[in-house]
Amino acid sequence: MKENRLAQNNEILHKSRNFQRIPHYNVEKLFYTKIQLSSIEAIYSTRTRFLVVQLSRIY
Repeated sequence: MKENRLAQNNEILHKSRNFQRIPHYNVEKLFYTKIQLSSIEAIYSTRTRFLVVQLSRIY
């Protein structure tokens, strides 16, 4: 099941033309990686191991 989810996520990332990965930043001692697609923005904190995802609508 986890492998299927990873495969689906990889497929979504490869299909998007607007994929942009921003390298790790240190903002007030919080390390995170920001991944932004045309309709999805996700921030993963390496310190707290939380993943925050925001979906937006494209018109």
